[in-house]
Amino acid sequence: MEQQPKPRQWDWPLCQSCARPLIHPEHFGLNVDGSKNSDYCCICFQNGSFIDPGLTLEQMIEKVAEDMVNKVNMPKSSADILARAFITPLKRWNEGSDSSASNERK
Repeated sequence: MEQQPKPRQWDWPLCQSCARPLIHPEHFGLNVDGSKNSDYCCICFQNGSFIDPGLTLEQMIEKVAEDMVNKVNMPKSSADILARAFITPLKRWNEGSDSSASNERK
């Protein structure tokens, strides 16, 4: 069985949906009241809900892998392995989440 790489600990939080780094305030998604959502990025989460609530774990892994191939010229096989390693343990995919986020404010 192939050993999966372990994501390293970063100095900044990662989006708990897509694993994008949340480095600057504008990277964070927004809650219904306009406040910053500390778990999700602006690409995945806006106005208190996920932009694509029907997105599956497998679809997110494919999207992230495709970004790695297109943006950093990573080989597809490596991108698939790395995307799966980073995305699978994230909060969105492990809480039985639907279209709400744990720190969503209404």
